[in-house]
Amino acid sequence: MKLYNCRLDELHNRIEGQRVVLFGVGEYFELYMKEKLPIEVLRSVNYAVDNSRYDSVLQIMDHKDISVYAPSKLLGEDKCIILIGSSNYMSEMYEQLNSMNLSDDISCYIFPLIMVNSAGKQDVQIKKQIEMTKTSPQIPRILHSFWFSGDKKPETYQKCIDSWKKVCPDYEIYEWTMDNYDYTKHPFMQKAIAEKKWAFASDYARLDVVYHQGGIYLDMDVELLRPLDSLLGCEAFFTFDTQNDIDLGTFAAKKENLLVKKLMGLYDGIAFSGDMKRMNQLCQPRYIRSVLTEAGLELNGDMQLIDGMVFLPRNYLVPQDSIVYEFSAMSEDTIAIHRYNAGWKNGDYREKRIANNRRIWNLIK
Repeated sequence: MKLYNCRLDELHNRIEGQRVVLFGVGEYFELYMKEKLPIEVLRSVNYAVDNSRYDSVLQIMDHKDISVYAPSKLLGEDKCIILIGSSNYMSEMYEQLNSMNLSDDISCYIFPLIMVNSAGKQDVQIKKQIEMTKTSPQIPRILHSFWFSGDKKPETYQKCIDSWKKVCPDYEIYEWTMDNYDYTKHPFMQKAIAEKKWAFASDYARLDVVYHQGGIYLDMDVELLRPLDSLLGCEAFFTFDTQNDIDLGTFAAKKENLLVKKLMGLYDGIAFSGDMKRMNQLCQPRYIRSVLTEAGLELNGDMQLIDGMVFLPRNYLVPQDSIVYEFSAMSEDTIAIHRYNAGWKNGDYREKRIANNRRIWNLIK
């Protein structure tokens, strides 16, 4: 078996006409990864293998079910493409395949690493339009952030906040806490606070303050490298962090932006639950896709301009990925770096997972 990588827009050509086996279709795949796989890739899958879900059926599209087998079924393959579909335990899955002494005519691709290797495209005309609007700012020079827990901030957060002050000295900086922000204004947020699930509470709160006051929201692990002034002439700006997800760790809008209002409205239909398995299905990038696509956004990672709102490829604000922490999208246009501290995750587990992922990444660099 040989390990390969490519860009997402190259994957379909590589698998066309080949037997394709999807490895790793458990709960994490269902919650996070299935929607990220392009339709043309899903259509090419012949069957799936999984260490715990075998002898079952996986619905991968409305009109197609595929059988799921134990990984040992791969021993009968002489030539095929294996696509590891999940970022959870992807290094362990690769090592398992490698230990099976599969045929040299079998190729292996790891979908999360394909995502790392893929950055959206620029649009010269949109860049010119953004440049023309920067002298007439619509987004106020306000930086919003949240710190609900009241705990001492990690040093990495403070360094990022210091970068805001250095790079944007003429901006107002609002740090919202339970003392100066009314977290009882929405039941989803109120219940999340009661459960001490700070990240879920801020998912709604960030939309609320940007809608009612306008300005720029920044996660505290976002480091600014250059001023944001060049984007303030837009009605709003958002950024992709993968080719089909928008990262609301950094976004901005003028006051009472209608898209932000629609994103807030999503939370009116859900109740916060202490069941994290259920709540993880509502993680913000995944949950907001429907509203964004209804607004006309194509989930392809490319620069787009819709009703005065610019959607940026990840090299602008998210050049570092959250899988192997490589600066794979760094460019002359980079304004900020989302450091992905992922404060809601166990630190030791997170560091181990990154190390394992980087080890596999280095095999195909």
